[in-house]
Amino acid sequence: MFISARDTILKGIDENIEKISQELKVDYIESYIDRSYESFLPDGEKINIIQGEKKFVSLWEKSYIKTYCLLESNDFSGDEEFEINYIKNGIKLAEKIGAKVVRIDPLPRKEERPDRRKIIENAVKIINKVLSETRDSSIKLAMENHGKFGNDPDFLESIIEKVDSPRIGYTLDTGNFYWSGKPLSTVYEIIEKISPYVFHTHVKNIKYPPNLREKEREVGYLYSTYVSPIYEGDIDHSKIVEILKESGYKGDLCVEDESLGKFEKKLRREILRKDIN
Repeated sequence: MFISARDTILKGIDENIEKISQELKVDYIESYIDRSYESFLPDGEKINIIQGEKKFVSLWEKSYIKTYCLLESNDFSGDEEFEINYIKNGIKLAEKIGAKVVRIDPLPRKEERPDRRKIIENAVKIINKVLSETRDSSIKLAMENHGKFGNDPDFLESIIEKVDSPRIGYTLDTGNFYWSGKPLSTVYEIIEKISPYVFHTHVKNIKYPPNLREKEREVGYLYSTYVSPIYEGDIDHSKIVEILKESGYKGDLCVEDESLGKFEKKLRREILRKDIN
């Protein structure tokens, strides 16, 4: 296992992603490709990866930083053709820059009251189509436990089982099951269950008052208040690392500290440094 960081987290500390990565001794990143196909170059400039693919690939190949995962913001309640092409383009780009994983997202974005069954059906249809059309690729698709549906282990497992491919697994977000209202002990139980299928991780933390840690809470309960630096929160990441190690996981531990916005900008650099160390 090794440390990586989200490009957006690094850019929040310094506009130049390569510069801050070198300072913090981070060798790997997760690069975000938004739904307009924009992503960051090593110097922090934004570029459309369709129009500027050669430049994007060239500059990241020359950078000492390596991209382990490409992150996409999918919508399995939306336009199927767009989602299929979005993921396929992510896979092609991952192959060109040496990334191993494309993070996909089960979060429905367009419907106020999305139909769970419909989302599962759409997700399975889209993922199967992508895998069929990229059958010669080794790039893995890692679905994150994200949002209300995505933090329901049964929802995620039903998609994984119906797709039934060694290329589909999880982006484990270590804080999101806790965010969704599950007791701390239950969080470890879920992670242990899904750990053999984890391809990528996001690492974050939350620090609730002691009397709330083992209680069921509403989804996202006072998250902006209790989100914390990784090293201060309730979740014991050394325990999670051991769970992942026992399952044979050799991927990244990607720092995604969402508490940084609570602190003055001059303090964020040191907090992130401590997160990484």
